[in-house]
Amino acid sequence: MLDGQVAVDFSGQTRATLSVIADNAQSQFSTDEVTAATRTLQSRFNDAVSPHVVIARHTGDYASLYAAASDYLDQAGGDEKATAAWKDQKQAVLEGLVAARASFGKAPVTGNHADPVRALLDKARTQTSSTTDSSPDALVTNARAMLDAQAGSARDNGKDLVFTGSRQTGQQVDFTDFGNRTLAIMALNADASFSAQEASAAKAELNQRTRSGVLNAFGGAGIQANSLALLQQYQKMSSEERSVLGFTEDYANRITANYRSATSIQNSLGAGAGLAAYL
Repeated sequence: MLDGQVAVDFSGQTRATLSVIADNAQSQFSTDEVTAATRTLQSRFNDAVSPHVVIARHTGDYASLYAAASDYLDQAGGDEKATAAWKDQKQAVLEGLVAARASFGKAPVTGNHADPVRALLDKARTQTSSTTDSSPDALVTNARAMLDAQAGSARDNGKDLVFTGSRQTGQQVDFTDFGNRTLAIMALNADASFSAQEASAAKAELNQRTRSGVLNAFGGAGIQANSLALLQQYQKMSSEERSVLGFTEDYANRITANYRSATSIQNSLGAGAGLAAYL
């Protein structure tokens, strides 16, 4: 730890390893090492669950937030599940889930210091993000270098790098390693770093990925599940992606309204109101 921050790169360490260090059952690690591992575990939890915080605050459905946290905890290995920290967090999350289901529209006050969701909600009040995104300029530079490398590889094979399927003799561009935000920045092409063909191909790839995501969202059981999946997809988009794809706040508001309506009906039916209340 340095100035209250983790000063060691734990990115190469597995969740299981970090859990062993944080638990320190055999007293093999220093206080600093235990603290750093514990902070890193919480950070990974935050990164995984943060999108659900945004959705919960838009929809009032904090039960789904706690359910997502419970699912994340359940992905732990056997050794982690055997630790006191995991058991305390799991119990706190289950209590929060019950409380959230009982009071739709607001975050439950569990009063449990082991509640990782409450810790995340408190953190989110003062920070807009748990991670720092790369700058657009950095993404442009990296994308340009990746495209140039592919073009060089194509030339090594006696071919041109092509961006549509119409030129069968060329080597097709591969966008596998390009993130969605990078593709959006390429499509916007604000500083003309890319050719018209490159920008158009990036937009086509982004459209295809988004279309697949939307279709997958409709694989849920009912309007509530479908709306939640669409909201999750929207919240994960960068501002550049939303701009290219034309996804505005109005889109999110309409999906949120659908989700609220479906949840309200479900809650009323669950409370015994029956279909007669809606006839």
